[in-house]
Amino acid sequence: MASSAQVLNASPLHCVILLIIVPVVSLSSNALPNSPTSDWNTLYNLSGSHSGQEVAGISKLKSYLNQFGYITNNNSNNQPTKFNDYFDDALEHAIKIYQKSFNLNTTGILDSSTINQMVKPRCGVPDIVDGTARMYEHPYIAIYPEIPEARNFTYAFDPKNKLSNDIKRVFANAFKQWSKWSQLMFIEDSSYFGADIKIGFYASDHGDSEPFDGVLGTLAHADAKSGVLHLDNAEQWIIDGDFASGSGSGTAIDLETVVVHEIWHVLGLGHSSVEDAVMFPTMPSGVRKVELNDDDIGCAAHLYGMKPMEQTFINAGYRYSFGLAQMLLFMTLGLFLLDV
Repeated sequence: MASSAQVLNASPLHCVILLIIVPVVSLSSNALPNSPTSDWNTLYNLSGSHSGQEVAGISKLKSYLNQFGYITNNNSNNQPTKFNDYFDDALEHAIKIYQKSFNLNTTGILDSSTINQMVKPRCGVPDIVDGTARMYEHPYIAIYPEIPEARNFTYAFDPKNKLSNDIKRVFANAFKQWSKWSQLMFIEDSSYFGADIKIGFYASDHGDSEPFDGVLGTLAHADAKSGVLHLDNAEQWIIDGDFASGSGSGTAIDLETVVVHEIWHVLGLGHSSVEDAVMFPTMPSGVRKVELNDDDIGCAAHLYGMKPMEQTFINAGYRYSFGLAQMLLFMTLGLFLLDV
């Protein structure tokens, strides 16, 4: 596959040719080799573990659950906790909360279905913030108590990435997924540091205390306080869900799927336990999910309001969006039928 330096610095004609031949997007000249597994797959070695046991590798499980908010860091200096390999009651409780959040049987045992869920590529934003299991307890989830009051946001790309227009188009389409169902509006800005939302592709440790882990694992993260939206440079990003063009290694990730998800985080909102929602935490390889479902739309409407002069009806999973002209047409038709 062509290196990112070739893709990002080639002439427009060469870029078109490269995208036709290799639609897989590589954004780093030193991207890690593609592999169908991640470090999380070592969790399979712990299958069947339960409370009261001491098993080598349990510390890694605790670190995983700590990363996503299920186990709290008790260190006062915010240094990483050094976990042991004992399966204690606190770990059992954390696993039960995880299982409930992902609609699994709440056994507290590290069974195969739980591990299968844990190893899926996912968003790096924690499921639980400040010890509150919001994924399944609240229909409209806010990571921070105060969501942005603004409805118009600017976004810009890190100029060091030198992204192609095709990649920028993916982001524009992702922003439209949210703006078409709400009063939100997103406008691209040429000023990276002056934009509300700052987008960039980075590898490993990139200066925000949330290092990426290479291929698969955590795919991206976003933060409402700083307005950053970061994606892992090492991933095998696919444009427009063209998985057939991938390397066949089982690592291809749809870029728009991840971007639609992360946009909601940069606005201060959290994950959903509804598996069909775009805000469900996991985004496996080979899956494209960019259309908002009823859970996503309900959240957007509740927190940011629907578009002016637009009514949205959500019934039994079927959605209709009527503009003013369509509404007048239906009203006229209704009056005509009443006269008849």
